[in-house]
Amino acid sequence: MSKASRHSIPRICRLAASGGVRYGYKGAALASMAEVLSAVMTGMPHCNRLLSMAGPDFSTPRHLGHFFIVIDPKRFVSTELYNAAMCAYLSDLRTQCARAGKQVLAPGDREWAIEARRREQGIPIPKALNHDLNQLADRLHISRIQLGGHS
Repeated sequence: MSKASRHSIPRICRLAASGGVRYGYKGAALASMAEVLSAVMTGMPHCNRLLSMAGPDFSTPRHLGHFFIVIDPKRFVSTELYNAAMCAYLSDLRTQCARAGKQVLAPGDREWAIEARRREQGIPIPKALNHDLNQLADRLHISRIQLGGHS
């Protein structure tokens, strides 16, 4: 049985490179470019030379490199064209086929949704943290945190 026949067509389409197979695999190249710019060109560790961000050693500095790039879109296209093209891009991105019950999000969508929910409902404070903060408040003789029913 061929690999293609083991998977449904929608699954295979989801695995294709953005824009289709005729455009090649961009993910590895983009990831490599980011690592070269932020690690190799700054003299910092890269790839598996980095200490694990998940521990167990949290006391040793990670020596992460950073690279920042600032692009002024007006140097390339008019503001109107840029805004229209970005709106079209984000719309196209968000309407891509997603798993059942899921949706494709653009960068920032999740964070903006969480911000809106927290503005409406408040910032959730786990019970253990609330307990610790209340103990600290008692020790400092200041008011305890009043939770609005969200924990």
